[in-house]
Amino acid sequence: MYESLVKEFESKGNFKLLKGQESSFDWPHSSGVYAVWDVSSIRRVLLYVGMTGKYSRVGSEVVFNTGVLSKRSQRWTPYRFCESKMDGDLRYTFRFGPKLSNTNAQASIKYDSDAYGNTVRYENIEIDCFIIEANDSKYTPTLVEAMILADQIKKGNSLPPANNEH
Repeated sequence: MYESLVKEFESKGNFKLLKGQESSFDWPHSSGVYAVWDVSSIRRVLLYVGMTGKYSRVGSEVVFNTGVLSKRSQRWTPYRFCESKMDGDLRYTFRFGPKLSNTNAQASIKYDSDAYGNTVRYENIEIDCFIIEANDSKYTPTLVEAMILADQIKKGNSLPPANNEH
């Protein structure tokens, strides 16, 4: 399922692969779904699936919010893309498994070396971006995220390790 989804989005020009290096990722400035992969071993391991951009009711109108993939690097829970000079030796790593369950408390320790249970260096990360705008005739970000997570659950009876729910 995943590979056919990638091919479909590639054929429409709505897929971007981000390959890790010792610098920030060049995220698309659009809404969609992203899948973070650990590529440090022979087999790619899916670490996290997320989305940005969704429909909401505002009064009697349904609107698509302005969330974009390029804002994903600003999160600190349940994962964090570490790009600040304050990260020290952990700069340019993807960290997940926050130490604290309280979001505000986690924010206060996000630069600590023991703030997360798992760390993967950017050079071992690839991110598949499925670009989905409000006018897409077939998909919404919520649908594609749910499809990928459901496929993972059905294949291995588990969520990717950085995801907490589906």
